[in-house]
Amino acid sequence: MVFHYRWNANLFAARGFAVVAINPRGSLGYGQAFTDAIQNQWGGWAYEDLMMGLDHALAQYPFLDGDRGHAA
Repeated sequence: MVFHYRWNANLFAARGFAVVAINPRGSLGYGQAFTDAIQNQWGGWAYEDLMMGLDHALAQYPFLDGDRGHAA
């Protein structure tokens, strides 16, 4: 079995964990302009997108525990 980040969410969810999978600016799949949006900015805008997405999920779903989160 190959362990790949793409499948981590399924494995965690199967064990009963809540999974928040955020698609930050610069990820693949939405065209070259979307991917190029973070050129020379990795750790900047992409990080902000991840943190805003997590904040949104924590506000929308009160059963999520922000103190016990983990990034994989």
